[in-house]
Amino acid sequence: MSLDFIEEMYNSEMIYKKMKYSVHLYKSPFIKLNKPDYEVITRRLLLVQEMTKLTDHLYPKEMILESLQIYFLDLGNIIEKNLSFEIEHEKNNEEIYFEKYLNLLLSSFMNEQSVDYYAAYLNITPQYLNKITKKAVGQTVSKMVESLLFAEARSMLQDPSNSIQEISNALKFSDQSVFGKFFKRNAGKSAHAYRNTKK
Repeated sequence: MSLDFIEEMYNSEMIYKKMKYSVHLYKSPFIKLNKPDYEVITRRLLLVQEMTKLTDHLYPKEMILESLQIYFLDLGNIIEKNLSFEIEHEKNNEEIYFEKYLNLLLSSFMNEQSVDYYAAYLNITPQYLNKITKKAVGQTVSKMVESLLFAEARSMLQDPSNSIQEISNALKFSDQSVFGKFFKRNAGKSAHAYRNTKK
């Protein structure tokens, strides 16, 4: 499976969930599955495999992406459930700040893209926030915001009633040209070309 194919299923909500459990995986890359969790994951992988064998379905790609999304949601559930035993006071300051930042990010990324905004809200320096995010997920604040904006832009482009100008405005780009450059940098093609490939 190509990275481009996998990324098609990631809307902003899924990216948030992935970031959330990626932090846990970074700290504890191995999880011992109990029997019920093992059975869930096995069933989800078999579903993905079944979807790849569809030959007479009108929407085979969509079926594969949806089955992958179900797999990743169950995986995230298992990871978070298995690590929910962590007691709040056992977390260090960096982990507490990162969790607060992640929750703020999901509610604010469409309106606020600057590192300064998130750092000021948390009463820490932008440099410290970048250090925390790089340590937690291997990305800077700017890159995380960009990932969410790009996922949201892709999702909005799939609705033909949204004009490219409206998407640019909704995501708070200064103008359509800046949005166009942002999208092409991330997708390797223009927003218009991307929309045409989804028809």
